[in-house]
Amino acid sequence: MAALVRRGKRIRTTIQADWYNTRRVHGTLGMVSPLEYETTHYTTLNPEPQPA
Repeated sequence: MAALVRRGKRIRTTIQADWYNTRRVHGTLGMVSPLEYETTHYTTLNPEPQPA
């Protein structure tokens, strides 16, 4: 029974961490998710080459 409780806590913690690190909207980041902000940031640093 204790192992089942620990497993449930681990699953809930994983889900919460995933939401917090990738999906939540953050005011300091311009009301976008951390994942979206990071993607935009690195795209800006490394733009794709433009055709000639």
